[in-house]
Amino acid sequence: MNQRNVLIDAAKGLGILLVVLGHAVQKNTDYDNLIFRLIYSFHMPLFMFLSGCVAKYYNAQTLTKNITRLLVPYFAWYFLVGYPVQWALTGLRPDFLTYAYALLKNPDVGLWFLLILYLCHVALFLITATHRRWGIVPAILVMIALQVAGQVTGPKLFAWHIVFFMAGFAVMRHKDLLVQYRYLIFAIAVIIYTLLFPYWQFNSNDRVLNAISGLPVFITGQPRFLYIFKYAVAFSGIAIALGIVYFLIRMKAVSKLLALTGLYTLEIYVSHQLFIDLQFGDTVWQLVATGFIIALALSLIVAFVLKKIPVVKTLLYGK
Repeated sequence: MNQRNVLIDAAKGLGILLVVLGHAVQKNTDYDNLIFRLIYSFHMPLFMFLSGCVAKYYNAQTLTKNITRLLVPYFAWYFLVGYPVQWALTGLRPDFLTYAYALLKNPDVGLWFLLILYLCHVALFLITATHRRWGIVPAILVMIALQVAGQVTGPKLFAWHIVFFMAGFAVMRHKDLLVQYRYLIFAIAVIIYTLLFPYWQFNSNDRVLNAISGLPVFITGQPRFLYIFKYAVAFSGIAIALGIVYFLIRMKAVSKLLALTGLYTLEIYVSHQLFIDLQFGDTVWQLVATGFIIALALSLIVAFVLKKIPVVKTLLYGK
């Protein structure tokens, strides 16, 4: 149990470092940059997967607690921090209703991960409750219905990430079998990722569509093939990341550093973009490195200070 917690905490630590680095790279390069593509091909699915790994069979009381842990910071950072910051930076007071509607229309303008994670916990509650009462088949049907509903009504981020969350939940119920075949799984993941990643793009499907243009339509029909392709890239990336962490945690210093960072993922996630522009240097990678280090350090310092204030700690960090 202790070893499993170290692995998950270290994986979360690696994940949040990739999030900050990814945003620093995004600020200074384009979407076709290799480092950017490597990080964005799997880093948020990794977080959802790990969240599913530590999720349990939920009851209504646990869902209520997650309102404080996830939804309160989601809204607080957008309205109590983002609104006055935008006002101060532009010199113009944003129309509040327009500002609020933007978040309702597109969670991506705020800390979308917190909202989507809460919806995943709600989905887990519904699926596990169905499973306990009616069995596995109705539970699977509920899962499919929720995924389809997310595609039709939005937010589509939920439809995409619920698969990784539930996969993490399922994996932890069969972890002994997976650990037994970990080297084989890692090798297969490396092969799949190596073959598919060259065609992965952040905001386009042109490369993969050009690569399969000669295949029969009934095999490559959209969007079925594209979903299979994107999930294959993300899941193989997750498996590789976990495999790398598995080896890294054998080094005590690295293990402690990653695991400690993994305990502060929320604090870093909600704060780092406030500081990502504080960068300096003469080259792109100097800007990336300084932006990454400064954003990471200031996020932790701000969290350390603000968490001393009980009300602020609850509103901004869900503690």
